Amino acid sequence: MIAQLFNASISGAIGVAVVWTLCRVMPRLSASVKALLWSCAAAKFLVALLWVSPLQISVLPATVSVPLLTQAAPSSPPLASSVEPLVSSAVSTNANAAVAADVVGWASRAALVIWSLGVIAAAGVGVRRWRRARQMIRQSSPAPAHVTDAMSVVAAEMGLLRAPRVIVSDDVETPLVIGVLRPVVMVPTARFLRLSLDERRMALAHECAHIRRADLRIGCVPALSEAIFFFHPLARLAAREYALWREAACDAAVIDALDTTPADYGRLLVGLGVSRPRVGLAAAGASWSSANLKRRLLMLTDRPVPSTRSRIAATLLVAAAVAAIVPVQLTARATTTGETRINITTDQFPPPPPPTPTTPPTAPLPPSPPSSMMPPVPPAPPAPRDWAMAELPPMAPMPPTSRMAPIPPLPPMPPMQRWRNGDQNFVLIVDDGKHIMSGDSSDVRRAESQRRPGEPLLWFKKGGQEYVIRDRAAINQAMDLWKPVNELGDMQGKLGAEQGKLGQKQGEIGARQGAIGAEQGRVGEKQAEIELKQAELNLRAIRARDDSGRREVELERLNVQKEARRLRDEMQLLSAKLNYAGLPMNELGKQMEGLSAQMEKLSQRMQEASAKAEADMAKLIDRAIASGAAQAIR
Repeated sequence: MIAQLFNASISGAIGVAVVWTLCRVMPRLSASVKALLWSCAAAKFLVALLWVSPLQISVLPATVSVPLLTQAAPSSPPLASSVEPLVSSAVSTNANAAVAADVVGWASRAALVIWSLGVIAAAGVGVRRWRRARQMIRQSSPAPAHVTDAMSVVAAEMGLLRAPRVIVSDDVETPLVIGVLRPVVMVPTARFLRLSLDERRMALAHECAHIRRADLRIGCVPALSEAIFFFHPLARLAAREYALWREAACDAAVIDALDTTPADYGRLLVGLGVSRPRVGLAAAGASWSSANLKRRLLMLTDRPVPSTRSRIAATLLVAAAVAAIVPVQLTARATTTGETRINITTDQFPPPPPPTPTTPPTAPLPPSPPSSMMPPVPPAPPAPRDWAMAELPPMAPMPPTSRMAPIPPLPPMPPMQRWRNGDQNFVLIVDDGKHIMSGDSSDVRRAESQRRPGEPLLWFKKGGQEYVIRDRAAINQAMDLWKPVNELGDMQGKLGAEQGKLGQKQGEIGARQGAIGAEQGRVGEKQAEIELKQAELNLRAIRARDDSGRREVELERLNVQKEARRLRDEMQLLSAKLNYAGLPMNELGKQMEGLSAQMEKLSQRMQEASAKAEADMAKLIDRAIASGAAQAIR
């Protein structure tokens, strides 16, 4: 297994190097083509690991091997003695080789264990992210009606046959597509609503581009390659580059489909900021790092202009990259083996002279047969296939405008409660210096003059006489009497803050509608000028005396008609924008009505709680005067 990992690492590294070189040599390739090339480079790691036996293609010429067999003369005792050192050397070499084999086997087993632990850890991270994604989908809520309607329009403009489901969640910071089999678009609850209308359309269009390109399904290959080859830096490089060029391809698709400017789309990317989703099987619109954001912004300003020649070259290049994923080995067509035997006997040659005892002759070693193995030949890619370039579908027509609902007025805030009980005024000062009072500012000053530093105090005036209660138990009883009233007041304050936020949103929508209305007025003035121009041309055509004058009038008439059609289309687009800008107003009106109903209920509860607290406060004051806990001060 370790040998397969090593071979796959080498093959994948070669694929990454080739793709990196192509992207540098051919910088005008589109982002979509570069994303496909990097996905092929990531796939090369997996295919080389799983496809153990390469395809054998017999295209090389056959070879002939001629082994030379020899028959040595009978050995003599001096020859046998000379072989003994060679045998002992061979035994020593075999022993060293056995030790080296044991070391290599132990290292291979250790590497296999480490790799297995790394793959298990990567699988655990993937399962945890997948469960996190499923949990986020279950805890999310359906998007508002105006967001769903906007998605229907944008999906048609991006060429999707069916609009994806849109959900909102507080667990995400940027719009993203989640899910492989049934992808859904998830947007943040508050951050998405703060975007402008055009920014929302561009953000939704970016996620629709991911769905149309099937990026989540294709992205499983680089993600799996990065998980299995976690130790390989080039596998991680291929996964990162694929993710970058995938986002750049979606950016280009949005600009082409919505006919927006790179500057406007760049502002959206800067507004979304840097955010890396912590879920699996997802593609986010925001950049995952500052360097990634910078590269995407630079790509917006340097987009290649497609041509027929560039499309054909890109198609052939992608086809060759896909074909190169399959491992191929070129072999010989056929192998023939011939044998030539050379027999050497003692009858053919006279016996050698007897050797001297001191210097015995050394028997010559038989010549080794020549090797018939051939070096491996690198695989060659097959002929590229003819792929057809897909064209973007035409933009869907804008929906007809409808009558806008009026902006509901803000409900009046409940009047401030004042607690009075005849001639009995009181000021309750608690530990943190807060006041609960029934009276005016002069009573507060009188109570503060009787208070010691940091001391809680109950000051009251009854029958023209001022009293002070310093008893802690009596003060706690007074605080408990007014605690429900304070809690209801806090609830009213929170509801009032929510009403203020909704009113601010309604004001922003009204301001956008006013800007669109002003633009409609400008276009209407130009349309009136065009009508006057057409009437003038009609008079000139009647007064024309020759054909040249009538032809001149006809040419001007064609230009005026072209301008009239352009203004009509612009007016229809502004009407659609006005209709879409007012869609959230009905939802805000319903929310405001609900808050007003809650505020009315709280006001009724406040009146009841205040009346009860006033009555109980009067009883507490009477008991304090009777028991002597209240000290008269004037």
